[in-house]
Amino acid sequence: MQRFAAGAPLNTDDRPWVAYRAPRITYAPDSAPRERLLALLNQLELHPAALLQPESAPLAPRLAAYARARHTYLALGARTTPSPDPAVMLARVGAPLLDVLRQSPDFQPAAEPLRRLAQALAPRDPAAAQALLGALDDTRLDRVAR
Repeated sequence: MQRFAAGAPLNTDDRPWVAYRAPRITYAPDSAPRERLLALLNQLELHPAALLQPESAPLAPRLAAYARARHTYLALGARTTPSPDPAVMLARVGAPLLDVLRQSPDFQPAAEPLRRLAQALAPRDPAAAQALLGALDDTRLDRVAR
């Protein structure tokens, strides 16, 4: 946190920077919340082994994969333009979200949008919906094989 807050003015009772700047940042932000979140995550260095108890150390690679998947997922969301058409959204995010799940099958936030897209596609394109659900199952099978 010291590295992240370096150069920031000290917030004190006689100089309440946070209280004075909050309205401006709320009503005239200089960046989008997603940009600030990605900037923060890019500055953080998490070492999975340091977060785990010694007996859980074998989980470190899995936790590192989850963190990479989370970063990829958030970056994809920041650059994706939404569409009400599920076929368009599948074209935009289908392959990237499956790649996120291949990075870390534990990262279920990437699976849920794909399930919802399959449900939305099913009435008008059952084959595409089934193919998507099959791809989701394949990522789950990959996890079992590990």
